[in-house]
Amino acid sequence: MMRPATTSTAWALTSCPALFGGALQPWSAASGAWPGQPRSTCCARCSRGSRSRSHRTRSDVANASALRRVLQHLRADGRPIKGVIHVAMVLSDAELAELDETGIRAALAPKMHGAWSLDALTRDDPLDFFVSYSSMTATVGNAKQANYAAGNLALEALARAQRRAGRRCVAIGWGAIGETGYVVRNDLYGAVRHAGLKPVHPDEAFEVLDRNLTGDSPVLVAGRFDWNRLQRVLPIVSKPRFEAVNPDGSHDDVGPGSLRERIAAAAPEQALPLVADVVAEVIAKALQTDLGRLRRDRGLDQLGLDSLMAAEVVVAIRDRLAYNATTLEITNAAGITDLARHILDRMHSAQPTVPAPRAEPNAAYASQTPDFDPHVRGK
Repeated sequence: MMRPATTSTAWALTSCPALFGGALQPWSAASGAWPGQPRSTCCARCSRGSRSRSHRTRSDVANASALRRVLQHLRADGRPIKGVIHVAMVLSDAELAELDETGIRAALAPKMHGAWSLDALTRDDPLDFFVSYSSMTATVGNAKQANYAAGNLALEALARAQRRAGRRCVAIGWGAIGETGYVVRNDLYGAVRHAGLKPVHPDEAFEVLDRNLTGDSPVLVAGRFDWNRLQRVLPIVSKPRFEAVNPDGSHDDVGPGSLRERIAAAAPEQALPLVADVVAEVIAKALQTDLGRLRRDRGLDQLGLDSLMAAEVVVAIRDRLAYNATTLEITNAAGITDLARHILDRMHSAQPTVPAPRAEPNAAYASQTPDFDPHVRGK
């Protein structure tokens, strides 16, 4: 466990009540970190020999200027900042089609801008660790949380860049936490268990944190998961990338003899029914109707497919056929067979693309500054 230094030191944290909240206090009393309650708060615990005191400041972590002042105060009297734990978050959930700029900025500000500001403003401090609280949504996604998942992915990208630059860091993608925090406050025990997430006791979570403060991996996911149940809610879990943790996942559409290979090898008159069957299946699922009730010659709008359902169909077609359809293609189709024919033509005519060269990661990391858009703020 990370213990307080014997000389005067400071630990900087950002916190919010929706996460571990008060449960952080027992852990922090032993480890030297001390949480604040308000969302997007910067605070610290300072140790001077056997004595310690806390300093709590309500401040927007996404405001680089305000954060700089808080950190300067923590360094007063020669106290070096030895650790950072970034917990702050804002939830602004919405369907992807309804997610506006305000909702995107609200979720990204404390996660992305806050983390990059903390990183940039502590590069000259002798940190023992830099911890970012991510979420499993960065790995598997979640309904109505595209903005939140994006913010957590930004944290994990930062952790990898920090590690390449030689900093001690880790981003932990937490699953469901029990006893305290967001699940308890919103009475979500039943929902998370039904989804395949088994809440972890805070003491167990803090053991994970202790073991990985300065571990080998810059990014990890921590939680208890029922993968068979989880893949019913989040089909992505059945994909090959999760095979190590979910060996029983279904991968029927990939690999030798898969649907995509059969379509590619078939003559056009044989491939069209295969594609049409897939299109019909995903549309029936989106409409929550029996496959046999669909008329394949009717326009999809006449079948009752709205824009949100069309977005769901786009994702399903991409997963099943590796074809990046657009919502406009779906809604403009004259029918299921017409859409299948269009997809098949595009699949056969698609040309391979060459990815753009990647920027040098260390150079990109070194060029980052905390001078962010002053209008980007957490609520």
